[in-house]
Amino acid sequence: MTPTRRSAAAWAAAACATSLLAAGVAVVPAATAATDPGILLVDPVPTEVLASAGDLADLGTAVDAHLAGDTVFVEVSTPQGRRVYWRPVDDDTVAWSGTWGNRTLTGNLLAAENDALLLDVGSTRVLAWSRDGGGSRTLPDDAVLGQGAQYVAFTGEGYYGSPGPVTQLVTGGDQIPVKPANPSDGSLPDITSGFAIAGSTLYGVDVFEWPAASAWDAATGNPWPAVGGDPCDQPRDLDDLRIEDAHGRFALASCQDGVVGLTGDSAEVYRDVMLAVPMERTTTHPQLGDGVVVGVSTTRGDLLAAPTLGGAPGTLGEATAFDLNDAGTNVVLVDDTGDVRIARDLTPWSSTPATEIVDHAAPSVQVFPTPLEPATPETGRYETYVQARDVATPPFEESGVAETETDLRARIKLAGETDFGDPMPVPEGEPVEYPVGATVCWEGRAVDNAGNDSGWQGEKCEVVPDVTNQLVAEPLPPATDANQGRIFFYYKGMDDLYFAESDVRYRVYPRGETPPDWTLVEGNGGGWSRLYGADVPNGSFVCFQARGYDLNGTAGDWTPEECTFSDASEPRIRSLAYPRWTKPSQTRVVDGVRTADPVFTWAFYENFGIEGYLVQRNLSRTEVGAERPFWTTSTSYTRPLTEAGQHCFRVRAKDLAGHLSAWSGWRCSTMPVSSAKLDGMSFGPYHHRVWPGTGDLVTTRGYSGVAIYAKVTTGPRFGSMKVYMGSRFLGTVNAHAAEAGSKWVWLSPGEKLDGKVRFVANAGDFVDLREFYIAR
Repeated sequence: MTPTRRSAAAWAAAACATSLLAAGVAVVPAATAATDPGILLVDPVPTEVLASAGDLADLGTAVDAHLAGDTVFVEVSTPQGRRVYWRPVDDDTVAWSGTWGNRTLTGNLLAAENDALLLDVGSTRVLAWSRDGGGSRTLPDDAVLGQGAQYVAFTGEGYYGSPGPVTQLVTGGDQIPVKPANPSDGSLPDITSGFAIAGSTLYGVDVFEWPAASAWDAATGNPWPAVGGDPCDQPRDLDDLRIEDAHGRFALASCQDGVVGLTGDSAEVYRDVMLAVPMERTTTHPQLGDGVVVGVSTTRGDLLAAPTLGGAPGTLGEATAFDLNDAGTNVVLVDDTGDVRIARDLTPWSSTPATEIVDHAAPSVQVFPTPLEPATPETGRYETYVQARDVATPPFEESGVAETETDLRARIKLAGETDFGDPMPVPEGEPVEYPVGATVCWEGRAVDNAGNDSGWQGEKCEVVPDVTNQLVAEPLPPATDANQGRIFFYYKGMDDLYFAESDVRYRVYPRGETPPDWTLVEGNGGGWSRLYGADVPNGSFVCFQARGYDLNGTAGDWTPEECTFSDASEPRIRSLAYPRWTKPSQTRVVDGVRTADPVFTWAFYENFGIEGYLVQRNLSRTEVGAERPFWTTSTSYTRPLTEAGQHCFRVRAKDLAGHLSAWSGWRCSTMPVSSAKLDGMSFGPYHHRVWPGTGDLVTTRGYSGVAIYAKVTTGPRFGSMKVYMGSRFLGTVNAHAAEAGSKWVWLSPGEKLDGKVRFVANAGDFVDLREFYIAR
């Protein structure tokens, strides 16, 4: 079979469970089937014994059975492993044979089609056939055998040269890579989600945008020119959607919740159709026959034959394995006693698919009027289109809108009148003139290929505008980036009306000079809006005005003057200020915590004006860990500091032309460490003493820092101390001096350290520590 072209939207449309209008039977939603036991009250499907467990005792215990042509294949379990035997279906006088295609049949029988068998023998699969004298060969462990036994599919050298899905003739030959539907996307169909072949059509899952059932030509690897369906309703997980089987026109898809449905109708008659009966897909897999699906019910546990297009299923009883014949009309099974049975007629539980679309839904219609340039002062012109979309009657595809069956009409209410005139035909897609001030209402109709008429609908109304000679100018910014080239002036008709023609005038002059006379540009064009561009040197102003004309040639007023300054330079930093060390006298207590409010201030040089500033904060002089910059129009910023804390800021400016300056350097402010953060002798919030012996001064917790900045009292009565951060010795502070005084000491290891800060006095006199900071 060769599928004809269909639209991507039709393939991807979600299936609805509704009435099968052609046959008049109900298709029950899968969700209802799982919860409504009423539809699972089914009649038995007649079966007969092909081979009883006793008949097979000498061969082994039956575990699987398959039908191919007029032959039944039975897989048995023996002490030596799995074996496969066959004989004619209707001649039990023929002895069971264990060879096929000159090969002894061992392993698990996966599929039988016509004269070909596919067996699982462990790490590989074996394909055996009887045509042309018979033969066999090994295939990868994910190989599948197609219905009709023309092709197999498996993972080989894919389209991109890496492993990917390929097809091959049953008897061998070149491997044909399956091509992606969208090669530029780089994604291949997913073979782990199941492949199935019906004749020369390969079905699988393509993961472009979302997983969807798709079809390819098994002979060439080319995708059919449309994306397949999605019975799982766009699953989030690729494993939700899997192709189980293919037969005739359809593929059989399943989802993790047991939903089973038809997809990919190559005749383009049906959308995805959900079965009323959820079926198990973990240990057994549902199979698709001629209008019937056979699978194990997830709610009952027995084997069911369910019509594909709606109707009550029939039960085949408890079964451990099953297989449909090549024609999809009979089913062989191994029942729970080990007998091999056959159901020879599934017709009462089969559906006959329609060969033509059944469509009872009319198209939906929208109209789109587009205004054109007026031809006369008294009329306006419109070009109007009809957009029709056909509506499907589920589970069928839409029949499509007939190409020549769309109509357009309009009714008109003249200015000052209260009633509309009668509708009149309007040519679609052609300019039509209407009186200025009139209200025009367009509506369309369409007929689909099934003859369904939408009727007149989609009405859209417009008041035909007059032509104006009054213009409105778009405001210009105070400054414009001179590096962007010409500066453009935009204007439009007042109230968004059309104007027939326009003039522009402009003048350019350096900053500080008297504006010159205007330069007039006549005939800049008409329309609903226009623009004009002028070359403006850096450091100069440009000003524009425009005036319009109506269709009678009457000029309107000049628009108000719009000016902007052409600026090519970036702002430059002029000054930064932020107190490096917050003095004890500048601190206060807030809710029991010592706090300070140092102010970060800045100023920039700029040619014309500053729009605002970006300010960024961090805890140290680095971009690592910095907060997101924030916007402000102020030239200062304050953020409270708490004891032993540090803030660092930097700033950049944006001028009115949009130029951003470079970032300034970081400026940091640090607050001293108070007695609340220290263990030792203190004489105030920031006054401490370090005594020899047991008088060490230690912070209560560890800090990160690059230096210690400390002030000590000096004089003849003071000694010296060692300073540590963590286990690292930073240096010695000597406070001994001949005369009384004080001094600042900077101790830095040259790198960032972490740990508690510790002051240890040397033997002799104490050290008077007035204040100290931890710089980061």
